[in-house]
Amino acid sequence: VLPLEDAKRLLLEIAERIGGRAGELARLCGCLPIALRNAAFHPGGEEEPERG
Repeated sequence: VLPLEDAKRLLLEIAERIGGRAGELARLCGCLPIALRNAAFHPGGEEEPERG
């Protein structure tokens, strides 16, 4: 488990787009490095393209 500041830094190094939400996301991931990496690489926040 990483300290909160280190967890935020890791998220921002991987995905700057997270920005000011890094602290909240780090807490939601329990500051666990593998969870942080998965969350950072997830394309969340983007809408699914319409099909059909």
